[in-house]
Formats: sequence, C-alpha cells, structure tokens
Amino acid sequence: MPSVFLGYCEGTKAYRLMCVETKRIIKSRDVMFIEGSKEIGGAFHPEKEENVVMHEKVEREEPLTFNRDTPLNETRMEGVQSESTPSSSLEEEFVVSNDNPSSEPSQDVPRERPQRQQREWPRDWWIATKEVECTTIAFLEEPQNIEETLTCENSKEWECVMQEEYDSFMTNNTWTLVPFPISRKPVFCKWVFKIKEGANGEVERYKARLMARGFTQTYKVDYNKTFVFIAKFTSIRCILALAALEDMEIHQMDVKTAFFNDELEEEIYMEQPQGFLHQGGEHLMCKLHKFLYGLKQSRWAWNQKLDAFLKSIEFMKSEANLSVYVAQVGDVKFFIVVYVDDLILVCNDQNKLLQIKEELNQKFEMKDLGELHFFLGMEVERNRDE
Repeated sequence: MPSVFLGYCEGTKAYRLMCVETKRIIKSRDVMFIEGSKEIGGAFHPEKEENVVMHEKVEREEPLTFNRDTPLNETRMEGVQSESTPSSSLEEEFVVSNDNPSSEPSQDVPRERPQRQQREWPRDWWIATKEVECTTIAFLEEPQNIEETLTCENSKEWECVMQEEYDSFMTNNTWTLVPFPISRKPVFCKWVFKIKEGANGEVERYKARLMARGFTQTYKVDYNKTFVFIAKFTSIRCILALAALEDMEIHQMDVKTAFFNDELEEEIYMEQPQGFLHQGGEHLMCKLHKFLYGLKQSRWAWNQKLDAFLKSIEFMKSEANLSVYVAQVGDVKFFIVVYVDDLILVCNDQNKLLQIKEELNQKFEMKDLGELHFFLGMEVERNRDE
C-alpha cells in the first residue's frame, strides 16, 4: 500500500504514515522504504522520493505479537513484498500524484534552505527605544571592578564609600598584616559596588563592600558551621497585617558592620584589598580577627551573637519561624523580624519601642531608619485614617 512517511510515533517504536489512497494516518512497524527507485508513477519527484514507503496495512495501533509455536520465518503477515520486487511492478502499484505532469525528470539538486526575513521596525520607534535603554543603563550602571570606579562619572562617590569601608576595618581591628605561612591557602577578596535605590527608583546612596570569596575556603580548616535562619516573606506579611489590624508601630533598623561584632575563631589569611595595598608590604597577608561579608561562617556567627542578646532581654523565638522573636509583658506586644542584618521592630507601645532601640544601639552599631517604608524590594505605605 503506497504511503507517505510523516515521522515517528511517540511511545511506540513505529512509523507514522499517511495512506495515499484513503488519506488516513496509520501506524506501522513493518515498513519498506523505496530509496533506490528514481521513478514512481512515470514521473520523478526528488522532494517526495524519500517519503514514499511500502508497508503492511495495520488496522489497529497495537504492537505486533508472535506465536511461540510458529517459526520465525512464517511470522511475516501476508501481503508484504520482498525487496526483490521488480521496478516495473512498483511503478504499476504505486502511483503518486504529480503537480506538473509535463515536467521532465530533473537531476539531484541540493535543496536551498529558506532564508529568514528580518522584520524592519519604524526608525522613529527604534531610536526612541535605544535612547531609553541607554539612559536607563547610564543611570543605573554599577561598576564591576575597582578599575571601572576610577573611570566612571561618579568616581568621587565610589572612592568616598570605599574609603569609609576601609576605615571601618581599621577602626574595628579586623585584620593585621603578617607574613603568609606556606602551609596555608589564602582567601581572596573582591570589591562589590551597589547603588541603593528608594521606593520611587531614586538613588539614595552609594555602597561599596569588601567581600571575601568564600568559595576559596576549605571545609573544617577555614570554617565549620554555616546554616542560619532568615525570615520568610510570608512571616513578614503576617506581622505587617497584624500590626495594621492592631494599629502597632512599625520601625526598621539596620546593623552597621554586623559581622564585625564577634571574634573569628578559625585562623584565616586573606589577600590585601585591591586599591589599599600597604606600601612596602605588598607581600604580606591579612590575618583576620573579625568576620567579613562573604565568609561562609559569617552569617552563622552573627546570628548566634544577635540571638544571645535578644534572649537576654526576654525575647523568645517563634516556633513557626525561628527568625521572628516575640516578647509580651502584660498588654505590651513586641515582634522583631530578623533578615540577616536588617531588623523590623513592631510594638504597640511607643515607649517600649524606643527602649529596645536604645538597647540595640548600646550593644551594636545600628542605623535607625525610622518607620518602615521599603524593605527587601517591598514598598510599605501606611494610612491610619482608613
């Protein structure tokens, strides 16, 4: 039965074929492809030659089964023609329609691949889009390394914040320069630059941070524990909903140099930060005494320090989320949501809120951001009149 090869079946090892006579799609595994014949039905079709097949008619799409008692050579169903069938008989049996009967047999010519046409956009639209993209990139561009900070338009701002970050290291005695021991592996560091934006997209401040490349640390040599809990956004939304329902005060605080508040137990050596090499001691290494951002154990150590302090002032961890601390004395309710070094303070008593803020300022170097307006990309707007 003449058919046209369409492809392969999904889920079964069979071919998808279209019967030329009935125009029906059928499946079959017993198929013989006609590849050597150049003429079918009196005309040559180079486009359809590879798709003409001879197969056995299969009414059901079930896999073929064989009887164990029947010899293998007798399992072929009747009607299957052998490969030795003369070409003349094939010409009589298989008749393929030809769109141009008068065309002469053509030679084998390689097919030309279709060319994709590019869509031409209006030039005024293209120029406007380009201008917007260039303006946005130029406005929000952040340096990727220290060399770019020296050549960009805001180089003075980046130099100032880098100097402030380095001065904080020196003030907190974060490291000392020592000769590097040959038996140890140094930890590399990198400057990371970030533009802090407000809720409306305006630039609030420039921030530069020296990050240790924690992936260069060695387990059980440079660090041990790393896991730390952080507040879920579901918990944050629940606390904000409760605060709105009971008309509680919502404030935000940020911990400055949070990882400098604890001593480092492991012996870690780090290269000197780029741009602040000690003159005459370029070969020396920084032996760390305090934690740095990027070290694998930094978050865990800071969380342990903050957890011990909050428990000392009668706060307890929530069983639902271990990054939410709860305290209640009489009618006074207090919640503190911890997300690494960002804190959300929720209380229904203004005096108690100011008291806890003062205790946090005495223990750590804090930055009071006042009422909560923007937190982790989430804008918070409060209307007490509604």
